[in-house]
Amino acid sequence: MLVPSLPSDKLLWHYTSMPVLQKVIEEAQLHATNIRYMNDAGEFKDARGLLTSCIQSVRVATDSRGETWHRALWRTIWDNLLSWGGIEYPPEVYVTCFSGVANQLSQWRAYCRPGPGVAIGFDAEVLIRAIDTSEWRLVRCQYPSPLRQRQEIEEMLSGLVDARQGELYQRGVAEGPEREAVVIDIARDVWARFEEIAVRNKHMGFAEEQEYRLVASRLGGLDPRAVVKPRNGTLIPYLPLKFSTAPESMPIKRIWIGPVTDVEWRDLHLHAIHVLQFANRLEPLDIRYSETPLRDT
Repeated sequence: MLVPSLPSDKLLWHYTSMPVLQKVIEEAQLHATNIRYMNDAGEFKDARGLLTSCIQSVRVATDSRGETWHRALWRTIWDNLLSWGGIEYPPEVYVTCFSGVANQLSQWRAYCRPGPGVAIGFDAEVLIRAIDTSEWRLVRCQYPSPLRQRQEIEEMLSGLVDARQGELYQRGVAEGPEREAVVIDIARDVWARFEEIAVRNKHMGFAEEQEYRLVASRLGGLDPRAVVKPRNGTLIPYLPLKFSTAPESMPIKRIWIGPVTDVEWRDLHLHAIHVLQFANRLEPLDIRYSETPLRDT
């Protein structure tokens, strides 16, 4: 796995609720949620719409280049992409999110209601060693402007055209089964490159979160590892991310307890987490509590 630059202490923070902390420790696993069920699903959907627009722009450019059969082939490729061709099912993308910043008020408010919540500090390098790196990759999010997002997708498509032009001319693919295979192959190539862009780009308004993501993706069908859990009256698909709780390989190194308005409750939350780690035979964790002022709204 190619690891992006990490915070100086190597810790990545997973903001969540107290009940989720309990499950993470008792089950020794995280849940990576299907991106279409996340709060960020709108951004991924918008990126797909942007891809459609960019394909239409690049299609105009390729429609004026090369011989007749060559232009016709690229038209078929673009039409195939616009209709989700070449894949049996929309790309399955599963994500679990972290932040490079601990004890941040905006994230306490956004991801830890109701209750004070916690930020679980994972040693990124230990966590990466604990998972199957052939299936997962760690991504550091970027926060480009809308114009830059469009440019990035157009550059990806144009680069793909340039990279495949010579191959198509050399093979002289015009008709028959080979043409169909080429169309599907390029469609899969585009979706794979697009997914890499889409999962790392977020709206500029979230830049302070310094988000990182563990991502697993699959083209061509449902992921056989996926299971579902009930939430808010529906079922949410997710992938389990198991890790070890042995002292030498335990990735959880620190826990922040979120801000509270009642100091007595802060002490009770601290005590409860100590009981939780003792009951699960964990080595003592570095547990801290936030003194960030918080008003109930």
